[in-house]
Amino acid sequence: MSDEIKKYMKELKEEFSQETQRYIGVLSEDFQHKLDVVVEGHQVLNKKIDDLREEVKSDIKEVKEMLKLTYRELDKKDQAMETDVSKLKTRVEKLEATHH
Repeated sequence: MSDEIKKYMKELKEEFSQETQRYIGVLSEDFQHKLDVVVEGHQVLNKKIDDLREEVKSDIKEVKEMLKLTYRELDKKDQAMETDVSKLKTRVEKLEATHH
């Protein structure tokens, strides 16, 4: 091979190498940008999940308190009804005793 051809081949090889490196650099930057967007989206989703988790925790706590209050009220009503039933039984027994 002549020196001119060797020189030309070397220049082509360098040019190809530079173009390849430049192209890889562009691809790398594009990939990094897309990765940054994914990471940012992931962080936003994590924040939303954490906020939702706190909201649900708060709602569950509120519902538990409401259930406790309702249970107390039902228990009071149940006790009052038992007292009323007991009083009614006593009255019925007295009435039955006076009619016999």
